[in-house]
Amino acid sequence: MGKDELIANFKILRQIQQIDLELKDIQNQLNNVPVNITKWKTELENYKKEIADDKKEIEKLILEIKEKEIEVSSNQEALKKYNSQLYAVKTNKEYSSLLHEIDETKRKNSHIEDQILELMEKVDFKEKAAKEKAQKLSALQEEFEKKEREEKEREKFLNEEFAKKSKEKEEMAAGMDQSLLAKYQRISKSKDGLALVAITENSCSGCHMEIPPQTRNEVKLCSKTLTCERCGRILYCKESLD
Repeated sequence: MGKDELIANFKILRQIQQIDLELKDIQNQLNNVPVNITKWKTELENYKKEIADDKKEIEKLILEIKEKEIEVSSNQEALKKYNSQLYAVKTNKEYSSLLHEIDETKRKNSHIEDQILELMEKVDFKEKAAKEKAQKLSALQEEFEKKEREEKEREKFLNEEFAKKSKEKEEMAAGMDQSLLAKYQRISKSKDGLALVAITENSCSGCHMEIPPQTRNEVKLCSKTLTCERCGRILYCKESLD
């Protein structure tokens, strides 16, 4: 391959590499689309679960209130019974025992009623919080749908860009030396997409190793394809291509 032909091929190859780097970036963005949507959906589902858990907690508290109200009602029936028995007792000991039972039952009811009030306050607080969360959920649902829609629109645009740039690359690749292209592709796979690098300040811009003077001169002359002895990347001279 002559000098002019090699320079022409390097120019094409430099463009192809730029497209490859852009394609890689586009692909990374495309890979993130389902990740982003799943992340947002999980956040929304977690919030829904939090609301459902709160609802269960409220139901549990209400059930506890009902159980305690039944207990109070049962104690009140017992009080009626004890009060009616006061008139039937025959000894002071029996009378005192009934009075003790009455006082103890009243004390229990007073304590249970205090517990009921505390539980009702909790229910009231949690119901207000649940109402606020339900309102926020509606906004979060709308936000998720908007973000999902925008992300899918972005995905469509990125796919179109990917196809456009892939076709552009394919057309360029068809017009260059195929053995050089194959070498570039092979190196590119192992060098994170950077197979063609310029000599900058007498060093390889890929691995920063200093390039020997003779190699630099040969690269500048574009007499043949040369690679960095350290990293194996294809070397070119910017001045020769620009």
